[in-house]
Amino acid sequence: SYIFSLKGRNLPMIIPPLLALLLWGFGWQLLFMFLPKGDSYNEVIESYVSDLQRTLSSLNDLISTLVTPVSFLLVFRLGRAAVRFWDARQAAGLMIELCRSNIAIVTVGFISPIRRQRRCTRRQLRNDTKTNDEQSGRNKNDIDEATLLSAKNHQPETDFDTEIELLCEYARWLTSFPVAVKHFLRPDERLGWDDTAYHKKQRFEIGPLLCDEDANRILLSYEDEKGKSVFERNAKRVREPPLVVLNRLHELSYDIAHHDYDQDNKESFNPTPHQRAVFFQQLNNQINILCKSFGTMERIKNTPLPFVYVILLRSNLLLYLFLSNMTSIASVGWAALPALFAYNLLMLGIEAATVECEKPFDWNANHLTLGKFCVVAARNIAQALKEVRY
Repeated sequence: SYIFSLKGRNLPMIIPPLLALLLWGFGWQLLFMFLPKGDSYNEVIESYVSDLQRTLSSLNDLISTLVTPVSFLLVFRLGRAAVRFWDARQAAGLMIELCRSNIAIVTVGFISPIRRQRRCTRRQLRNDTKTNDEQSGRNKNDIDEATLLSAKNHQPETDFDTEIELLCEYARWLTSFPVAVKHFLRPDERLGWDDTAYHKKQRFEIGPLLCDEDANRILLSYEDEKGKSVFERNAKRVREPPLVVLNRLHELSYDIAHHDYDQDNKESFNPTPHQRAVFFQQLNNQINILCKSFGTMERIKNTPLPFVYVILLRSNLLLYLFLSNMTSIASVGWAALPALFAYNLLMLGIEAATVECEKPFDWNANHLTLGKFCVVAARNIAQALKEVRY
């Protein structure tokens, strides 16, 4: 079924030159029909042909030799485009992988002191209950089970809302990073989307992760002539949205690594300075790798294949196809049209596929599904938060 599917074939790039080549072949065949016949006899079409047709037919072998350099240029270009596409997918996969591991390390490293303190509190409660029972002269077997269960499940009175809120804020900004990368990589121009609609769509994708003020720090990356932050794609871009998120993650990583859990008794269960330094270094190393993955995708977006190579390939390809169609029609006649149509479709399809693979961040069906990558990262981060035990 995929053989006959038209989806993803980049037909807007294939159809115009394909129709031009088809009309080119029809025009030469009609010209050969109305030219006066000469003394040359064509055994393939079994009729006498004009001198012009005989001359063009004799050039068929010469023109066919051009297929070797043209094919080499096509294959090389397609190979380089495939490498660019795979590098982009690899960088996107690294981004998702780092989001998973980073939130796991943050949750474990940040919540572990709270979990350790609560375990100590529960252990102390059980010991106090046991001591009170022994002092009252009761036997261990006579202890009320409800009292033991209450002591086991008793939660300390310490309120950790500040720590949980800080962890959730870090998770929200980390979830926003793939979304900001997607907004940066997608082309600014899309048919049917004005600035207002495009801004609303991007704000909808961020959703409740960030408040309007924080979301505008990411989305309003342009400035007008007065230096005011606006969302106008024709204005000058002054900020890169992914870097805004990364800078905020660096700030939050410092706050998390150097957070004081117990202000009154700092020696109780706060991490040591060495533990804080190691924790902060590990978080920053992962954030820097996130920056590297974004830089890889940015390089692929902003560095296409050299224009001189592209124009050389397309010029030689079209020149070869037009000459090949002309000489094949002169040699075979009408019977060459179906084979030439298939051959032209093949050669033009390779070039169209190369163009699709060369730009992996566009909106078409062949390009990377950046939206699904954002959903996967968000689900993984949410799963890590749900599984936190403190």
